[in-house]
Amino acid sequence: MEKENPNKKESRLARVLANERDQHYVGSYVQSLMKEDGKAHISVDLRSGKEIFEPYSSGKDLSRSLFAYVEDVARYLKISDEVAVDFLLEQTDPSLENCIRQEFEANYHFEFDEKRTESRRTTLLSVILVVIGVVFLVLSSLLGYFANDDILLNILSQVASIVSWVFIWTGAEKFFFDRAASNKAALRAAQLADATISFIIEPSGKGL
Repeated sequence: MEKENPNKKESRLARVLANERDQHYVGSYVQSLMKEDGKAHISVDLRSGKEIFEPYSSGKDLSRSLFAYVEDVARYLKISDEVAVDFLLEQTDPSLENCIRQEFEANYHFEFDEKRTESRRTTLLSVILVVIGVVFLVLSSLLGYFANDDILLNILSQVASIVSWVFIWTGAEKFFFDRAASNKAALRAAQLADATISFIIEPSGKGL
């Protein structure tokens, strides 16, 4: 097999990177969602017999794939962007529309509360881990102070030092990374819970 010329490979990569800079694909995609009202509109097509509810929920819980689609689109938006979710239906059905609205809003209110609780628990856990780490660090210092030439105390001092930094690092990691991820997820849930929900009636085969 003929090997690809490294210069050609680098040239192709350079063209791709240049094209990315010129096109701004993510920015263009987000801009395509923005409408005259200043909101990012996410269109959810529920026509043509698409599954709206979870099959075992007795027509109560909205399909997980529906939420997954909305979240997949929303992840490109800024948290500060206002969102509108437009559900496309083939015909007017007030009871269905009311059910979709209530379940959609309830889902993201629940997720917001869940992520906020998760963030608080992570904060508490990270503080506990750091405190334990500090205790082991103090213990390590004390063992080292009294060790002198005692091999066993020196070994215990080193072990306590290692354990202390494991606890401190784990606590810091949870606080700065896990907690931040939970807070971001909570803000995204709040953004979607506050979304303007509308229903657009269009025959199957047509779109926005």
